[in-house]
Amino acid sequence: MSNVLGLPLESENINIRRLGQPDWALFCRLYTDKEVMAHIGKPYELKPLKTKFEQRLKSWHRDNFEWLTLVIELANPPAPDSPMRKDHASIGLFGIRCINIESRIVEMYMLIEKEHSGHGHASETLARLTPYIFYNLNYHKIVACCTTDNITAQQTLEHNGFIKEGTIRQNSFIDEHFVDDYYYGLLIDDHHR
Repeated sequence: MSNVLGLPLESENINIRRLGQPDWALFCRLYTDKEVMAHIGKPYELKPLKTKFEQRLKSWHRDNFEWLTLVIELANPPAPDSPMRKDHASIGLFGIRCINIESRIVEMYMLIEKEHSGHGHASETLARLTPYIFYNLNYHKIVACCTTDNITAQQTLEHNGFIKEGTIRQNSFIDEHFVDDYYYGLLIDDHHR
């Protein structure tokens, strides 16, 4: 895929690139997996998921309120016969969308396959993308929401300098009941510290 918006990005253990048509299998696995979606909502049915995927493939502009979806890949993928190898090296998705043009604020999300969770890939992805979002895309603040019982997400955000800014009561509807979310933020000024 061509270098768009300064992508792909590479680090010691992961590579990050734009979502493409061949990533449907990964997109489908993540959004239909009950465990991956446990803190987000109900797993998707295929028809609305395909619509979502096609929307994410469209051209992106930093101020259009649409998601820029990126694929997280292992820089050194497992051997072809390894049980952890699926869809080549692709292990997750990361997305941002502008939620306030004037204040240059973006919302983010990240999904990692359960087999690769707990290996530091989410934290490394966030560490690699934070300067990219601030300096390449010229945003001022990154925000993220996670359910109050999603300890892994909280630890990843806090490890990367995000500040818990508050609790949003009954903000998500998961497993037939409302749950509270924590609201996190990271300013470009925080990133300099």
